[in-house]
Amino acid sequence: MTALAWLAIPLVALLIGLISAARMSRPRRPAEVEESVESFVRFRQALAAQSRSAATRSASPRPHENSPSPRENLPPERPVDRTPARVPEGVGAVTADRTPGGGS
Repeated sequence: MTALAWLAIPLVALLIGLISAARMSRPRRPAEVEESVESFVRFRQALAAQSRSAATRSASPRPHENSPSPRENLPPERPVDRTPARVPEGVGAVTADRTPGGGS
């Protein structure tokens, strides 16, 4: 009987999951007309406020327009040595005696 109870637990979980998935995938009820109109009015007001703030920002001068660029404040760059480095003999080389099993 205990084995039957242990087998019933996943089946009950499966049924709960199927019921919740079916409930969540149902189409939503249509919105009321007043709610829909109010949300559209809020949307248009937000767009209007955004366009007004963008217009005032573009009309005002930016504070960094007259300041020097950040690269002008840096010290001059030092030349970089681009010659390849020499690797000493035996460094990084795989030899037969370092392989697993003795190299034979």
